[in-house]
Amino acid sequence: MVTNLAPVNGHGNVALFHRTLSGNEFDYQCGGTLVHKYLVLTAAHCVTQRSSKKPLAQGDILVKVGRFDISEQQEEQGRDHEVEQVLPHRDYKPLSFENDIAILKLKVPVIFTLLVQPICLWKRDDGIILPNVYRMPGTVVGWGLTENNTVASTLNQAQMPVVSYSRMLGK
Repeated sequence: MVTNLAPVNGHGNVALFHRTLSGNEFDYQCGGTLVHKYLVLTAAHCVTQRSSKKPLAQGDILVKVGRFDISEQQEEQGRDHEVEQVLPHRDYKPLSFENDIAILKLKVPVIFTLLVQPICLWKRDDGIILPNVYRMPGTVVGWGLTENNTVASTLNQAQMPVVSYSRMLGK
């Protein structure tokens, strides 16, 4: 079940916008996640040229943090950040989406607030073994496609079970 995510809790979600062909505006393309004040984790296919490993130009990507409704031009807690470096995984395979992950390095640090926080990542030594969380509920958050096949304008969340990489690929 998909539900709206109230804009009251700190979250690490960011919206990635790409420069339009006119060159004067930016349109929403993908989501990402803050993992550090300078670093955003996202999908490689969101920051590379179509069916290519070649990164988009840094100036063609705008990272918006603290956003809840991406249809609004401005939100009080929202800040825009320019990208300094686009780093897709070196083994990204655009045709199969293997290693579909990338890091964006921002030009200036994100200022953390109650509404803008990095996500917490597992540490190798925290005692959690990944296979032990398979089938456990996990939360996915973003502005993805709705039931009507349109991009959601507000941040949403859904509960889904954690699955292995091979199960995700249907193997």
